[in-house]
Amino acid sequence: MKSLLPLIYIICFHIIFLSACTDKRHQLHSELFYIESLSDEKPDSAAILLHQFAIENRGLSQADEAYYNLLQTKTNILLKASPSDSIINTVINYYENNEDEHKLALAYYYKSQISMSLEADSIAMVYILKTIDKVKMTNNLQLLSNAYNHLGFIYLIQNLPSNALQAFKKAYEYTDQLPRKHLNKPVYLRNIARAYNLKNILSHNSDKHSYRDSAILFYNKAISLQTDSTPKNISLSIYKELSTTYMLNNDFTKSFKYLEASLDSNKLQEYFNKKAGIFLRMGQFDSASFYVQKCMINSGLYDRYTIYDKLLRIEKKKNNPQKALEYADSLLILSDSMITRTIPEEMIEIQKKYNEEKLRAEKASIEIKYEKEKSHSLLISFIVVVLLFLSTYIYIYSYFKKKKLQQSLLRQRNELLLLNQKARQWNTQVQLSQKKIRQLEDEKKKIESDLHIIANEKELILKEKDEELELYRKQESDLQTQKAKYEELCYVEFKKLFLSVPLSRKIPAFGIERVVTEKLSTHSQKQLMSIMDEICYSFASRLHVLLQESTEKTCLCCLIRLEVKPKYIMILCDLSKETYYKQCQRIAESLMGKSSASALKEYLSSF
Repeated sequence: MKSLLPLIYIICFHIIFLSACTDKRHQLHSELFYIESLSDEKPDSAAILLHQFAIENRGLSQADEAYYNLLQTKTNILLKASPSDSIINTVINYYENNEDEHKLALAYYYKSQISMSLEADSIAMVYILKTIDKVKMTNNLQLLSNAYNHLGFIYLIQNLPSNALQAFKKAYEYTDQLPRKHLNKPVYLRNIARAYNLKNILSHNSDKHSYRDSAILFYNKAISLQTDSTPKNISLSIYKELSTTYMLNNDFTKSFKYLEASLDSNKLQEYFNKKAGIFLRMGQFDSASFYVQKCMINSGLYDRYTIYDKLLRIEKKKNNPQKALEYADSLLILSDSMITRTIPEEMIEIQKKYNEEKLRAEKASIEIKYEKEKSHSLLISFIVVVLLFLSTYIYIYSYFKKKKLQQSLLRQRNELLLLNQKARQWNTQVQLSQKKIRQLEDEKKKIESDLHIIANEKELILKEKDEELELYRKQESDLQTQKAKYEELCYVEFKKLFLSVPLSRKIPAFGIERVVTEKLSTHSQKQLMSIMDEICYSFASRLHVLLQESTEKTCLCCLIRLEVKPKYIMILCDLSKETYYKQCQRIAESLMGKSSASALKEYLSSF
């Protein structure tokens, strides 16, 4: 009993020591977890807590340090600060070697966002695809939705609107399963509309109008799904982009309506600039100039340069050279000011970069020194712990040696139980797979049966349509035959009626040879038009209206309709050969849009 007392003391000491370390690590992890839960709603408060955490806790473990750096990167991104690419790389390296799929997916996601801010979209693409692969394993739908949304933005930057559209729609699919779907839905619908707008910009075919209509549809759907909780900046961006889309669609009433809805008192210059753009597209240059000049209030040097450039282009379109020259002079003065300002700013930027590099080098030196001291302390602690464990091992070796055989047997028994359990699981899985196979085979047979029935129905319908088409063709052929007979009879009656009137003795109609020596008198012309109206359904009256009430042209058309030979028409209408054919061409041009005398004859035959 006395020999076991030292052993009991040592065991108690180890338990107290290890439990103290465990409690400390658990407390630190709980603090970081609380900061992570706070960061989405209040990133500024999370940043303050992270700063205090870094001051109060030195010498963190690798796991806590990686977690801290991950949260630091997240808050910097949410606060639109400048996150460090090197820090997120260390986080990725740690979690790739440790089994924490959720945090590794977050690290990939933030790495992609940082790469986008550094304009390295190819690297951003690689890491966002890694994010999606990891998130699918953790089933974090919020992060998966955000990842697809970010992937869509990368495709937009790469001018791949079709790919962006698929990614945004994929992000939207998960919104109904998210806890705050009322916040995500308007954003994703707006992004889908942006993809259609990019399709419209890049396309050069007739689909441009349909893309713009699709964008308008999704913008309006985003507006309908807004709630009181929707962030103001999201609502304003939707209204603003919808206004621009309606402007490109030349629907200026709705464009002005949504522009007014997007009015932000903090961004009046942007509002005036967009209003000027609408008036400029409408061709109302005075109104456009008025709102461009309103942008001048509290504008900086570079903004004034842009404003004067736009005013110069407006005055050029208004054909006002005097004003255009004034704005050109103002542009030159502003250009000189920009050049004189650029050189000092570059020097200041160089100095700033130098100071930053110097501070970074000093910080690195301090970190190296701290790491050495930390390593030394850890080494001493490790040696102490090893010695304690060795002493404990010496005392308890004899005690546990007796139970080694029992533990070995117990372990084998447990392994056997695990194997049996896995075997049962595999059998269950095999049965489920077989059941699924039978179900799929039944569905396949049903689909094949349905397809066979549909094919037979289509074949019957096709046969009926062929028979119906053959009947219609036969009816059409009969109608053509009857039409030809009717036209032949009409021609015969028309010829009889004309030859029965006294005027036919003066006009050699229908190829009849007769001597003609003088032109038709005014009385004969009116008589000819009257006769043609009687025998041919107001033929002359209708032509008289189409030929702008020209009696000569109308009589010429009547003679052509009566099949009078051109040599006789020239005598009857007192026309030379050249004048006759030119007159026919002009009449054909006014009636049919073709300058052809032969086409005129065919036209008059069916008039």
